Amino acid sequence: MLEPIHELQQLAVFYRKKSENNVQEASDSRNKAEELFDSARNNPQDKDIEKLAQSFLSNAEKYEKIAAEQLELASICENPVAQYQDTIRSLENLIHKIRGCQKARCSNDVCREILTLIETFCLEESEQYENYKQCCGDIN
Repeated sequence: MLEPIHELQQLAVFYRKKSENNVQEASDSRNKAEELFDSARNNPQDKDIEKLAQSFLSNAEKYEKIAAEQLELASICENPVAQYQDTIRSLENLIHKIRGCQKARCSNDVCREILTLIETFCLEESEQYENYKQCCGDIN
């Protein structure tokens, strides 16, 4: 896999894990806030408990917002990775067709068209492109 795509994939995993961690932190903060609100109802004279509960609730909302943003970033990182993987699969399918075409004594026009498609994918330096050059000698 190309280095930038691999890095994007790692970044997506990183953001997903951080998002999961922040969802857990939000849940923990909400639970603590609920406990404190219960305690505040039982002790209405202690106003600090309710303030503390509000603080935990506010923290939970912040964690949830951060988690949602991290999840969005993970999705942004995953989109090019998925596109790259789709492109590679398409390219591999083309190479298999080229091999079949070569066995049937393909014409240069067909091979040139496929070569153009491969070049359109901007993967001239990929292993698939090297495989293409090896299997269709008419172009070389």
